[in-house]
Amino acid sequence: MRFSLSQLHVCHPPTAYPKWDDAPSKSKCTDIMNNGDYHGVRGHVHEIYHEMTNRITSTGTKTFNDPMVPKLKLTRSEMTVTGLYLQHSSRPSEKVIFWIYGGAFLAGDSRGNLGIAEKMGMLCGADRDGEMRDIFIPDYRLVPEYHLDDAVHDVTLAYEYLIYERGILPENVTLLGISSGGGLVVLVLQALAKSRRAYEDGKIGSYVPMPAGGVLMCPFVDYTEPKGSMREYIKHDLIVNQVC
Repeated sequence: MRFSLSQLHVCHPPTAYPKWDDAPSKSKCTDIMNNGDYHGVRGHVHEIYHEMTNRITSTGTKTFNDPMVPKLKLTRSEMTVTGLYLQHSSRPSEKVIFWIYGGAFLAGDSRGNLGIAEKMGMLCGADRDGEMRDIFIPDYRLVPEYHLDDAVHDVTLAYEYLIYERGILPENVTLLGISSGGGLVVLVLQALAKSRRAYEDGKIGSYVPMPAGGVLMCPFVDYTEPKGSMREYIKHDLIVNQVC
């Protein structure tokens, strides 16, 4: 049975948001044609469905720009980016949080992370520039119907969409991943670094710049033999354990 992480959203209603001294007024949060009430958030939610025409970064078995490897024919769905883009005010923020949800690679969804993701973007507005961060939560394919490589492909393609289609500068993007989403952050950064090295070695003609950084929250990054807490708490963790 596949579970959803929608309970994360339910636990973070707008009325439960923390307050800070220089918080923006609610009017600033809703000064747009707002559909937040429908989604249970303060900001405006854009439902993303975009067919990409180009792909630069190689990920796992998804190799595109290496002349030594035969070209792979991608399906239309494999080149389509979907997800949710949460905008706090009438003007898009300069800096964006690229939110990668968790779920042990077999569950999770963008809609179920809206509430907690918006909360994080609002809290980031408490820094010295006072601007809340818009949030992009891309969808990605899950196991067992698909492979981990497919998830890395989808998230990396979504990053390229953010840079080249929405025009967000790489240095203004921060990747944030929860649990298995933290593992995807690491895999995406590794793919981007590998692509840049290949470009510098003259093996490929272009590469996608790195984001400003990555934030890993309780990351699932060790895919070897279970050890430590994975063994110690096997009888207590009903979601992620060796049986699963």
